[in-house]
Amino acid sequence: MKSFMFLGSVLLLTSCVSVDMRNVLTVEEEEGKKLPTLEAVYIDATSTVPQYWEAGAKVVQSGSLRATLFYQQIEKNLTDPYGNLKGYIELRDNTFLNGPDPIAVGDAWSFASVLTLGVFNLFGMPMYHFKPYSEINVRVLDKEGRLIKRYRSYAQASEYAALYWGYSLRDSNELLLKTYRDALDKVMIDMKQDYEFLNSRLN
Repeated sequence: MKSFMFLGSVLLLTSCVSVDMRNVLTVEEEEGKKLPTLEAVYIDATSTVPQYWEAGAKVVQSGSLRATLFYQQIEKNLTDPYGNLKGYIELRDNTFLNGPDPIAVGDAWSFASVLTLGVFNLFGMPMYHFKPYSEINVRVLDKEGRLIKRYRSYAQASEYAALYWGYSLRDSNELLLKTYRDALDKVMIDMKQDYEFLNSRLN
């Protein structure tokens, strides 16, 4: 009975660290110059045919949290959402749990955990290692669909799932979203720095 109580306490201690999702999902409106009105197009490259969207084609608005963050950034901080349409901004989102490395990073720890029947996990050995990775590719197009400029940004993290410390596997989606937000913020900064150039080409 005591051993079951001990094991239950161990499991409750899993994932001592958590992501503050309120900060990740909050987009504050900033003061400053804004680009002319652009139609935002979000494409999840991990679940769609890898081809570029063509200007004027029907936009299917995604309801995912990553898409929503992109739309909010464009509306609140990058463009004037109420003017006449001057062009398009397309984001292609490559965000996945274990980075571009073809080797499944977490499998080695999982295999070791199974091999040792979880004994070493009770002493803190990781059960899994995941590496959230997000690569964002953005195209800014004029009204005729001509390319004005491309942007690329990426962010990555490295986290362990372990007893007593680290993240649990249920937190992996939150880590993935935070990594995406980091990459999105970087590309927004790059675009704001090019305000004069972009504005001149869109008007």
